[in-house]
Amino acid sequence: MTLQNFSLFNEGAVAEIDRFLEDIFPAALAYAADSSWNRDKPGKRDDAPVSPVIDVIERDDEVVVQAEMPGVAKEAADVTFAGGVLTLKGAISAPGPEGTGRRIHAERCARPYERSLRIPVKVDAGRISAALKDGLLTVTLRKAEELKPKKIQVEMA
Repeated sequence: MTLQNFSLFNEGAVAEIDRFLEDIFPAALAYAADSSWNRDKPGKRDDAPVSPVIDVIERDDEVVVQAEMPGVAKEAADVTFAGGVLTLKGAISAPGPEGTGRRIHAERCARPYERSLRIPVKVDAGRISAALKDGLLTVTLRKAEELKPKKIQVEMA
């Protein structure tokens, strides 16, 4: 009796599983499209936006949103605020091979970033600022005047 190597995950089985999952769970596969093992497969969407990770900090007079957007140039960052929703967008220019040669493996891509979040307080839309430094986008949204705490001086009656 001779032993044969058996692998459940041969190329044909993986392709069949991919087809099944793409039919059943298309939204869940958006995350899988980011993983390096899936990067070079034909027919995969490399242009789907990536949702940047964020921190939201509320202070007495402002809300600060910080989003990681590595590789985005200042000119390619876009911040909009409408209807209480802050939308952050950014694009990375396509990485090109340096010098000549055949690319053997590629994980870097030129996918856009996009994330929208509802700001839970009233904001003075005229006093929103944004800065991008070292891949960290910081958006400062000043609270509307009526939301700021006011010190009331007590006088003698």
